[in-house]
Amino acid sequence: LGLAVIGVARAGAPLPPPPSDPQDISGIWFGSGFYDPVNRFFKPIGGGEPPFTPEGLAIFTKRREANDSGHPIRHGECAPVGFPGEQEGAPFQVIQTPGQITFVYESNHVFTIVHMNQEHPKNLRPTFMGHSIGHWEGDTLVIDTIGYNGEKWLDYLGTPSSTQLHVIERIKKVNVGKVVLENTLTIIDPVMYTRPWDIRRVFMWRPAEQIGEEICEEDNDQVAPRDAVH
Repeated sequence: LGLAVIGVARAGAPLPPPPSDPQDISGIWFGSGFYDPVNRFFKPIGGGEPPFTPEGLAIFTKRREANDSGHPIRHGECAPVGFPGEQEGAPFQVIQTPGQITFVYESNHVFTIVHMNQEHPKNLRPTFMGHSIGHWEGDTLVIDTIGYNGEKWLDYLGTPSSTQLHVIERIKKVNVGKVVLENTLTIIDPVMYTRPWDIRRVFMWRPAEQIGEEICEEDNDQVAPRDAVH
């Protein structure tokens, strides 16, 4: 698997074609299709709200009411949003090397390492991003992430999680006239949700894009948002 050539294309030069290998998702990706930009929360496949437990609903309701009142609860100031929220609204780069796939996010300038064909360590130190392992099932990359610290929000409105959060992603390239990366996530957290629920995310391949630097302490999360891709 090779690395995509990253950088802004020369004026008038054709963009490089996407990798033809279905198991090569390297490059720059950007988009949405799973996120409600008005209410600022992840929409489950099929619509509606996540299947909250009473505890999860109480936490989410408090955060949403604070947001609706114009006094949103600040989420850890400059703490990382944590996965899966880091992929919303900014590009990310996928780098494939032997034994691992690395996701580098412009948002908060953080990264996720997917350890391929391995098992989770028995004694994980809880983190915002969790610990990820992966394997290929044909043309689909399956990523399994556990080891979260329970402090992260799944989205900017405040969809909650606990230390029992378990995320399973199924990522594949889909050709619908453009180069599209489709990611279907299953959210499992028996503390906050009564059953697993799914999110679908869609990203466009952006070979002329570059990963910038977004540092919370510099308030550059207040810059004008990029155009959404649907």
